[in-house]
Amino acid sequence: ELSGPFMMNESKSIDAVLTDANRVLLGVAYEGFQPTYRFVDEQLNERVGSIQQMLRGTSARLADWTPDFETLLFYVEGGWTSGGYVIAENGQRPRMLAPTRPGIPAEAVAATSILEYEARDGLKIPALLTANKELLAQGNMPLVVMPHGGPASHDQFGFVWMAQYLASRGYAVLQPQFRGSTGFGRSHKDAGDGEWGGKMSTDLDDGVNILIEEKLVDPERICVVGASYGGYAALAAGAFSDIPYKCIVSIAGLSDVYRMLAEERWDDGESSWVLQYWKNRTGNNDQELADLKAISPIEFAGNFRVPVLLLHGEDDTVVDYNQSRTMEKALKDAGKDVTLVKLDGEDHWLSSGETRLDTLKAIDKFLKKNL
Repeated sequence: ELSGPFMMNESKSIDAVLTDANRVLLGVAYEGFQPTYRFVDEQLNERVGSIQQMLRGTSARLADWTPDFETLLFYVEGGWTSGGYVIAENGQRPRMLAPTRPGIPAEAVAATSILEYEARDGLKIPALLTANKELLAQGNMPLVVMPHGGPASHDQFGFVWMAQYLASRGYAVLQPQFRGSTGFGRSHKDAGDGEWGGKMSTDLDDGVNILIEEKLVDPERICVVGASYGGYAALAAGAFSDIPYKCIVSIAGLSDVYRMLAEERWDDGESSWVLQYWKNRTGNNDQELADLKAISPIEFAGNFRVPVLLLHGEDDTVVDYNQSRTMEKALKDAGKDVTLVKLDGEDHWLSSGETRLDTLKAIDKFLKKNL
């Protein structure tokens, strides 16, 4: 007989179904900042939970296991480690098997904490805050707000290379899981439908205001740095936000939502599932595409009050390079301070290590100048 749904969790979506070599169900892994599990075998439930408790303060992900489950392999990162594999043999304490970033010692890893704050309409927004503990305790830190891409995605509690780099330079880094993010239940994700440039953006502002109220950050030294959808969110902050941000950094960011959907309709037709997906997400399902201009930062270049840095891979196949090039032109035509850095031969994800280093250096220089 077929059962009804089980192993459901209202606050988290199922990330993966775990099976053995014969495809027999073992359990499920749930989404969220840190991996959590539920197994059919209660003893395995208790053992995995116990090991994760021993590794508390990190993100401990079950990576592999022996067929008899006597030996479990975890990948851990965040907290006290920049990343590594930990082996847990039955009856013994877990031990580090192999670090994945041996050049980054534990003392070089900035602390990441999990927060939750209320948006202005009462919705709970999970967030990560990464900063040097001593500097954060002193308060009044410069802040970088770093919205994730997707937007149907979420940040992980772990070693985030850009957040850690910025924290090592003395910045606090806030990563809000604004409405529309995955990982925290379907209702949280669906709450983002139709809120591009609206509540998805004010969710960022509300997190900033909380940190200002708690005197953790300096209200005169706040910048937004985002990539992909996060780049759109950064540009939307410049176009629509009342927060006194001092600078904007958009990496492979979308500036013209209307143009993106118009090109998708031209390429694949009105019945394209991709077009329908984006129309649903942007709230344009029953409207003309022209209405998307109201949420396109490129249409509001005159609203920008602070310097803007645009970085974009020349060979980006996800967000066209022209999204940044035309944004640069619009800002220049409006008399705004803008710099465009073309990343030659680079893709959407900045896959080249050399490009990532160049990107970090460019952002560091920009922040030092404007914060």
